[in-house]
Amino acid sequence: MELFETIFPGSRTFPSAENLGVAFNFARAENYFFEELGVEAAFFFEDDLVLSQHYLTPLYALTAIALEEKRIAYVAAYGDHRVSLAEQKLSAKKLILMRHKWGFALTRRQWLAQRDILAPYVEILARSDYRSRDHVAIRQYFNKLGFGSNGTSQDAMKDVASCVLGTVKIMSAACFGKYIGEVGLHSNSRLYQNERYAQTSMFSEEISSFGTPSSAMLDEWVDITRSEGAKTLRSIKFDNIGPTPTQAAVRLPQDSFSRDLLMSNDLNYSWQNAEFDQQWKIAKPQLEKMRRGDSVDVFDSFIAIMEYIPKLKRYSFLDCACALGYYYDVLKHRTDHEIDYTGTDFAESAVARAKARHPGVTWKNENLTALSFADLAFEIVLASGVLEHVPAWELALLNITRVASLYVILHRLPISRTGSFTPRVNQQYGIETARNSFSFHQVVLFMASRDFAIVNSLDTYGTYNIPEQTMLFRRIAA
Repeated sequence: MELFETIFPGSRTFPSAENLGVAFNFARAENYFFEELGVEAAFFFEDDLVLSQHYLTPLYALTAIALEEKRIAYVAAYGDHRVSLAEQKLSAKKLILMRHKWGFALTRRQWLAQRDILAPYVEILARSDYRSRDHVAIRQYFNKLGFGSNGTSQDAMKDVASCVLGTVKIMSAACFGKYIGEVGLHSNSRLYQNERYAQTSMFSEEISSFGTPSSAMLDEWVDITRSEGAKTLRSIKFDNIGPTPTQAAVRLPQDSFSRDLLMSNDLNYSWQNAEFDQQWKIAKPQLEKMRRGDSVDVFDSFIAIMEYIPKLKRYSFLDCACALGYYYDVLKHRTDHEIDYTGTDFAESAVARAKARHPGVTWKNENLTALSFADLAFEIVLASGVLEHVPAWELALLNITRVASLYVILHRLPISRTGSFTPRVNQQYGIETARNSFSFHQVVLFMASRDFAIVNSLDTYGTYNIPEQTMLFRRIAA
């Protein structure tokens, strides 16, 4: 710390009373840049990469490209160390896929998109020291996400997150940095010698601009990255992937940021313990009223939004947070659409009660942030009254839009009166749960990024006194 302050006088330092480990140190740095300072991109360096005098110039140029292109998440300029100096000069401005996260820039856009995907990983890390992390649990989480990595480090987790999000990390082919980490947490002398890092030839000229990769090239890089992630996952034997470290106690970091990040993850699982008798006391009289032909505002807005879907065919339909399955009753009694219904919920007790009410219907226990269904498996996906309860709501929407081939309905979505996303925690159905409110435009833009255009949006309860919306999105034809 003293040496750093001597070389960079006046710089801000962040001493820690305990060894946080690599992952929490990076999390703390990311939080400082993106939350506290609100910057759009940040540079990250470690002491095992020697930089040329020109390193920052190409890094700035590459960062400018990443800020304009949403598929680029990370950039670096250390280059391909296996390429000779003569070869580098022949393709000085060539861009290639990045291997390691060394001397890199990360965009705030990617950080926001991936942090909820990382949340369960962070929770696993809390169980032990970083060096003794639970590799079994981490790889099982990779399996839920559908992509793997050769390691379980925080870099590996972020690579898996990029696969989920369809983003890539790129760098210059020319070498503006030299890796010197012969012995370290993820390196040893044999590996260092085999990779020939010591023979890296540093590019001596300055490069201040690069051509933006074409859309076709970016698509190819995304496909390569995701294919490698899927291939790696297939190679992992989940019945024999090493012993699980002893987990005698959960270790919470003492600094407030890391502790708050971990404790918030409890809300990811609270729904499994909800008291559904309380929900049924509300839903049962509503269903009885509906069957008598009376108006029920929360059902009426759902039926009204369904009218924007043509009745030209039979649709496969996923109710991805079905709870006790009462929207099956609504569809059966109040719509003329022909539907092949599947209901899923995170709470096993809810699924069991739904099965008991309608034994001839398909019901499954599913995690909305890691749906097991194939891409484009359902023509219509309904998410009713659920996103506000999911801390990793972006990951939930990624899964919803992945499995939806034609339409997505976001029903009973709370809209913030301030126009900004508003996180809250509240009591409902006997549990503490997230009760977030959303920016209307934030949701529309997020869905647009997943190739879904808004068709219409209705006030769920027929009045903005209760600010909830029922929104219909249609997949944009390729």
